Amino acid sequence: MCKMVYQVVFEKSRMARLPGGLYLKPRIEYGEWGRPWKIDIWSLEDEVIDEKMDDILRFKQEMTAEVRERILRYKYSILTESRRTPMYSGYHICRAFIDEGLTDFEEVTEYLVEHGVRMS
Repeated sequence: MCKMVYQVVFEKSRMARLPGGLYLKPRIEYGEWGRPWKIDIWSLEDEVIDEKMDDILRFKQEMTAEVRERILRYKYSILTESRRTPMYSGYHICRAFIDEGLTDFEEVTEYLVEHGVRMS
């Protein structure tokens, strides 16, 4: 085992959107980032993976340079005190800009909140 790994978490998914999932998360001491590095490793049923991959492939196909720039500007505008985007926001940000065609940052934030993302 790598000496930088100081903790490994293993648990069953409690998230409805990842049913039957198993989660493995090694925490790693690597540099001074204000918080430890971690790696999220999921074991999911094939159907769940296929559904998530369909979304990712659709996002990739519809991602233009303009949409990517808009998404990045939005993400920078909502960084938390720990200099991260809110937990679980990435997927919903892509859906807001790509699937819903939203462009107004306030509308995107409303969309995230409606989909259970905590903005603070």
